[in-house]
Amino acid sequence: MGILRIFKSIFKKESEKSVDTRVKQEESFRIQESNVEDSLVKNSVSAKKTTKRSSSEKKQKKEKTVKPMPVFDEILENSLIRRLAESEEKRDLVERHFVYNDIFRFYYRYRKLDNKYAKLCEKYCLDDIASIYDMEKQEIAREIKRYEDLRDVISAKEFRENVRRIKQEGFLGNIIAFRELKSLYMEQKRFDEAISVCDKAIAWGHDAKTYWVEEKEKLSEKLNR
Repeated sequence: MGILRIFKSIFKKESEKSVDTRVKQEESFRIQESNVEDSLVKNSVSAKKTTKRSSSEKKQKKEKTVKPMPVFDEILENSLIRRLAESEEKRDLVERHFVYNDIFRFYYRYRKLDNKYAKLCEKYCLDDIASIYDMEKQEIAREIKRYEDLRDVISAKEFRENVRRIKQEGFLGNIIAFRELKSLYMEQKRFDEAISVCDKAIAWGHDAKTYWVEEKEKLSEKLNR
C-alpha cells in the first residue's frame, strides 16, 4: 500500500506538470495569435490608408488636369459674322478668306461645348476650301495690277518677270482650313473624310504638298490596320 501511494503521488505530480505545461503552451499560442491578429489589423489599416491616399491623390490629379469649359463669346461671334458680311458685300475674296480663318478657329475652340459649334467650324472650313481657287485668282490679278501701275518706272523685262513669278507662286498664305478640318475629322473618328481633306490639300499644291502626301499615307496606314 505504501508503494502504491508513492506511485500515485508521483503520477499526480507528473500529471500536474503536464497540465501546467499544456496551459503554458496554450497561453503562448494565444499570445502569438493575438500578436498576429494585431499585425494583420495594423497592416489592413495601413493598406486602407495607403489606398485612400492614393485614390485621393489620383482624384486631385484628375481634377487638376480637367480644363474648364470656355464660356461662349457671343459678342465676338457677332463681330466675326459682321466682318464676313462686309467682305462679301465688297466681294473681297482675299479678305473673306482671312475672316473665314478667324471664324472657324473661333468655333473650333467651342466644339466640345456644343456639337453645333463643331458643325459650324466644319461649315466655314469647307466654305473657305471651296473658294480658295477664286480667291487666288483675285490675289494674282491684284498683284499684277500693282506692277502694271509701275510700268512707267520699271522695264518691260522686269514687268514680265514679276508677272511670271506672281502666276507661278499664286497665293502665298497658308490654307489653315485644311489642318483645322482634318483635326476635327480625326477627333470625330471620321478618317475617310480626313483623307479626303488631304486629297484636297495635295491638289491645292504649293509648299505644303509634301506634308499632305505624308499625312495621307499615315491616315491610310491607320485605316488599313
